[in-house]
Amino acid sequence: MVEACRKKKWGLPMKTNTRMDYLSIITFADNYWLFATSPAELQQMTVLWLYLLSKHGWHTPLDEICYATTALDSNYTADIKIDNKVIKRIPRKEGFKVLGTFITFDNFFEVELTRRISAAWGAFSRFSVLLCCQEISLEVRFRMLAKAINPSMFWCAGSWNLRASQLPTIREVQRKMVRKMLRFKKAEEE
Repeated sequence: MVEACRKKKWGLPMKTNTRMDYLSIITFADNYWLFATSPAELQQMTVLWLYLLSKHGWHTPLDEICYATTALDSNYTADIKIDNKVIKRIPRKEGFKVLGTFITFDNFFEVELTRRISAAWGAFSRFSVLLCCQEISLEVRFRMLAKAINPSMFWCAGSWNLRASQLPTIREVQRKMVRKMLRFKKAEEE
């Protein structure tokens, strides 16, 4: 696939030290991404990729194939068809899940931030018996909070594209969790 795309100059052009190359595909354990510079190119690449898969005994159901673009949703009119079936285009703001994180193409981060906050509260709920237990020192509970919540809240955070207005949202979630941990102590003291 890579060689065929390189010959046809399909994919995202990338200049290396020695030549011009093209990023055409990234494969994951159970997923793949094709990169194209136009709908027609993406359609041709998809047809080639599906052919290569079938040649080696693999299959991707057309109903499961989708794509996204950085083009504005309101201005996008092209269709990608494979075997006369229109492939679903995911709206920029909606995005889709890749390796445990939600990727959108609108240069915002609301969908994934909402999902991460929900995951953090789910983790807090699972560990709340320990996190809110007054027999455990506050220092230990804070360490438990970091170990139990941070993996859920900050999964893949290195790739986040946060806006300054979103940082207070994260801080507020952390404050609410701490207040919830401390609330039980105040109730016992009264």
